[in-house]
Amino acid sequence: QQGQQQQQQFPQQTTAGSSPQTNIEQSSTSKTIPLRGYHRLMVKSMTTSLQIPHMVYTDEIHMDQLTHTRNTLRPLANAQYSIRKLTYMPFFVKAASL
Repeated sequence: QQGQQQQQQFPQQTTAGSSPQTNIEQSSTSKTIPLRGYHRLMVKSMTTSLQIPHMVYTDEIHMDQLTHTRNTLRPLANAQYSIRKLTYMPFFVKAASL
């Protein structure tokens, strides 16, 4: 009885082994909607930003010694200061401040 109620409530769902039937009408014409308000300003701003020349800078650093130093300091940082994760960030900050 409960199963019959569910089938009556949701007739569009199919049972196992049957295929769903859909009534989708495909339109052959496309509709253009003009941009207004915020969207128009956003497109204008993004288009203007493409005119600015972009620059990319990359640099390569060898971190073998830093990795070794961090691995040796990790147990010390955990024992003395209760720092469970010693990341590279403190080393980068110190290097940038020199």
